[in-house]
Amino acid sequence: MAVRIRLLGGLDVEGVDFGQLGSRKQRTVLARLALARGVPLAADVLVEAIWPGPDRPQRPGDQLSVLVSRLRSVLGADRLPRVGRGYALHADWLDCDAMAALVTEARRRLTARQLAPARSAIDAAVALDRGPLLPDEPPGDWLDAERAAAARTALTARLTAAEVALESADAWTAAEAAWAALAAEPFAEEALRLLLAALGRSGRAAQGVTEYLAFATRLRDELGVDPAAETTACYVQLLKQPAPVAVAEARSAQAVLPGRLEQLRQLDSAWAQACAGHTVVVQVLGEPGIGKTRLLDSWAASLPGDLVLLRTTAPELGAVLPLQPLLDAFALWLRGQPPQREADLLRGPARWLAPLIASHHDDETASDRMLTIFTGPASAGSGLLQTAVDTVLSRLAGQLPVVLLIDDAHWLDRATTAWLHRVQARLADLPVLIVAALRPDESTARWPLAKTITLGPLDLAAVTEVAGADAAAELYARSAGHPLFLVELMHAGEGELPQSIRDAVADRCDRAGPAAAATLRTAAVLGTEVDLDLMAAVLTEPPEVLLDHLEEGVRRHMLTEHVQGFRFRHQLIREALCAATGPSRTALLHRQAARCLQARGHRADPWDVAHHARLGGDLPLAATALAEAGERAAARFDHGEALRLFDDALSIQDGPQLRLRRARVALPAGRFEQAAGDAGAALAGGVGAEGMEVAAIAAYLLRDFKRCRRLGEDGARLTDDPRLRTSCLALAGRVSHVDGELADAAALLRQAMQEAPPEMQALARLWSAPLHTDLGDPATALQLLDLGVQAAERHPFVQPHRHLAAAEALGQLGRPEAALAELKLVDEVAAQQRTERFTARADNCRAWILRNIGAYAQADELNEAAYARSLGAPGMSEPVADALLGLAEGRLRAGEPGRARELLHRLDSQAGEPHPFAWRHQLQIKLLQGACALADGDTETARTHADEVRAEADRLALPRFQVLARTLAAQANGQPLPVQDLQRVTPLEGAWLLDPAGQDR
Repeated sequence: MAVRIRLLGGLDVEGVDFGQLGSRKQRTVLARLALARGVPLAADVLVEAIWPGPDRPQRPGDQLSVLVSRLRSVLGADRLPRVGRGYALHADWLDCDAMAALVTEARRRLTARQLAPARSAIDAAVALDRGPLLPDEPPGDWLDAERAAAARTALTARLTAAEVALESADAWTAAEAAWAALAAEPFAEEALRLLLAALGRSGRAAQGVTEYLAFATRLRDELGVDPAAETTACYVQLLKQPAPVAVAEARSAQAVLPGRLEQLRQLDSAWAQACAGHTVVVQVLGEPGIGKTRLLDSWAASLPGDLVLLRTTAPELGAVLPLQPLLDAFALWLRGQPPQREADLLRGPARWLAPLIASHHDDETASDRMLTIFTGPASAGSGLLQTAVDTVLSRLAGQLPVVLLIDDAHWLDRATTAWLHRVQARLADLPVLIVAALRPDESTARWPLAKTITLGPLDLAAVTEVAGADAAAELYARSAGHPLFLVELMHAGEGELPQSIRDAVADRCDRAGPAAAATLRTAAVLGTEVDLDLMAAVLTEPPEVLLDHLEEGVRRHMLTEHVQGFRFRHQLIREALCAATGPSRTALLHRQAARCLQARGHRADPWDVAHHARLGGDLPLAATALAEAGERAAARFDHGEALRLFDDALSIQDGPQLRLRRARVALPAGRFEQAAGDAGAALAGGVGAEGMEVAAIAAYLLRDFKRCRRLGEDGARLTDDPRLRTSCLALAGRVSHVDGELADAAALLRQAMQEAPPEMQALARLWSAPLHTDLGDPATALQLLDLGVQAAERHPFVQPHRHLAAAEALGQLGRPEAALAELKLVDEVAAQQRTERFTARADNCRAWILRNIGAYAQADELNEAAYARSLGAPGMSEPVADALLGLAEGRLRAGEPGRARELLHRLDSQAGEPHPFAWRHQLQIKLLQGACALADGDTETARTHADEVRAEADRLALPRFQVLARTLAAQANGQPLPVQDLQRVTPLEGAWLLDPAGQDR
């Protein structure tokens, strides 16, 4: 096994689990030997690196031998030989050295004006830069110089990337690379000069002036010097730069593609319609190689400068993650924008896109997972993302017309396809043109309202324009006017008339020489875009050698150079090369690619890993990668796709950990029974407390409250993880509250808040607030909500929970206006997230408030709406019960006790199954039954119900129900009402009870 070691961003050995590298001391031995680059190190030198201080073991040499022995068991004894009185490490590859070599190669190619190889080399170098060298190691004599050298190489890589991009006329990418260099070294004037040039060439001279002035101020304030003369000269040149001249609207003859004038005019017409203030969708249909991409390229090149041009390509593997092509288009455009522009665009409803296109998104915390599960249907997150995409496009189109070009749209994911179906209605009055190119025979995607442009073969006149009059007739006869076949036959050479296009491509590949041909066929197996770093790892060849081979592929008209590096000229060329590679070698290449991609860690797309692992027959790796892809799909709320991926993973390799991970995905998808089954299988497989947490959540959602609490408490007792322990305690406290065990709930939630790490405080406080309201302390509930909401604001479902709990607390404090304002916020979030669950609960809470301030008709309408929305819906018995109780109270206050009794009787059949807060509903039922009896003159029954409520309220320590029971008893006995207690404990209800005639009916 090749030993490939990464030190940038942390120690990692490709193909070896991090845990196998052992303790910190063991990893330090490995890192120290790796930086020696094969040179033997004396034992004393290694001991100094492991134990730099005075606290060394009595016999450090013996300890060192043990550490080396453990490393040999992982890497192989031949990799760590004993040399004299020390040790050496024989590694095949070191990332910091590879990065330095790639930077050197990129600069050599740049000097020679070989821009595509330079771009490939520098992109591969930047991809290796995962962060500082060995960031977990403390400073030391053996490390400091190496760390500084790696930082200099990383800076040089960013500067070189900016230079290459500028030379390739890609000013936006150049600006991004220059900004990255300045972020790493704020006083790097070379980076500033490159940034000024990039901003000037991309039409952003004003921003360049701002950047220069800020840099100059920083330089004077912190170092007491002015920018160098060369930097100032760049600034002056930027000031003299003329304003960019808009591209002429009339299409020049040079911009016309042979045989495609009509199609270009159709695109122009659609563009004019969009500029008039309409969202227009155009679908360009054509078979492979017919020229769809060339049409888009040519038309885009002719567009004026005063617009926002977004481009994206659907990936060949299929976009597992929802809306990924759209997110890629936004990310590509944003990388050329200043940070403030990005912040402005991604605020408000668009903020959910920020972790997906503007920053790294960490895995969800247990708090996030629980809040997702407790709050909303599977469709809510997808709605959030689509709303965010609409918001970004609306903001862009509010300033300039927008063109979105989507190539290979036949590979679009379901979410993007669905978005395109609705975009014309959602953004109807905005200047947006969307052009999607697709193969009609490989896609079922069609957009009925879209304009259709069909590309067919070229006619003889167009072929003559392309190939010349002498060869046109023969080439037209053989190619039938198909553009790709035409070009392939033209490049086959005089007299070289292959039997098929596949033979022509294969023959041309062989003429590149055995080494180059092998590289090109490997590239074809691995994908359409050439990933130089991956190719080098798979073939174990130096990147500079592979670059020579790829350039030969360009000369042979099999590859094309573009600003990002190399790609195959067309899918058919790639397929022809793949066909020439045997199945055994194809599988081997895919296996190697999967393992190399996996070694990249979080930077690798798990779907790519799974794709290559599956084709290579590495099924365990494929299962692991599919599961990770499923979790990423779930994080983007595409729960159906997530479960499909997990089903695929489990069909390859079943196991308790995969079952547990699928259970977590099934819960927010509403697949509670499946989640419970998977969690049970995971527990049977020995996963422990994590399995108990998930099984407890499933039990809660299946309304098995006793099992939920038991599992939550067991999980909290068994785990040493403070986050998991807090999650289990909070869940046990929450379910105890909804099940009527209030003293236990208080104890569990108090313990959760006391032990919770900072990132889990929001969860414990959120579930504690409603309990405080029930126990007669709504003021503390509001304080807990104010403290807790900011810590978890990033989660979309915290806010509706918070607003609903705040409304209930404010209502108990007698502040109806503030409570109604909170409920309005619930409505806004519920509409955005499409969650009926919150809408019904908000309507019932609003009805309770309005009924107690005299708005009876409006209150009844709200209860009826909540009832209609919730009846028969899974998990919605609680709002059904609240609605019926509210309507019964409304009939009672209207003097219709008989009608009130009918509504109360319906509770048994329509909300009789176990549901949250059934204990509270029982108390309300008894109070209403007592009030109905009192209305009928049956004071004895009224007193009986009042006594029953009073006894239960005393047991549970519920001040509100204690006072309401005393009030009912006083009414039955003809005694004065407890005025002060009513005004203090339940002022809204007290206002009506003390003066029912004073309410405006």
